[in-house]
Amino acid sequence: MASKTSKPSASASSGDPPPKAAAASADPAAPGSSADPPSGPPSGPPEDIARLSFEEALRALEEIVQHLETGRVDLDAAVAAYERGVWLRKHCEARLGEARAKVERIGTGTSTGADGGVTTAPLDVE
Repeated sequence: MASKTSKPSASASSGDPPPKAAAASADPAAPGSSADPPSGPPSGPPEDIARLSFEEALRALEEIVQHLETGRVDLDAAVAAYERGVWLRKHCEARLGEARAKVERIGTGTSTGADGGVTTAPLDVE
């Protein structure tokens, strides 16, 4: 019985969206808008992270971890630092993957294929 009374109010509210919701959804798409971008995750790492070497990214990630471990970071700064740390971790993993692929292409250097070239062998890290 309570569900019957909630259904009409739900349909009435879904038929007339609040003006703020309509304006907020239109602002980010408008050219030159000063509204905040959508809160979804970016599709790729920030440009400054993409330019870092593995060692630089790892060093920056270690600094973020040390800073967060102090516990003297306000919530917004901690969330922003954590997000940057996630991008740094992904960047480091990608750079390691690239290095692994290069090592696999180079091979062990002791085996030769039928054509006399160096064969590739997967890198065994375990």
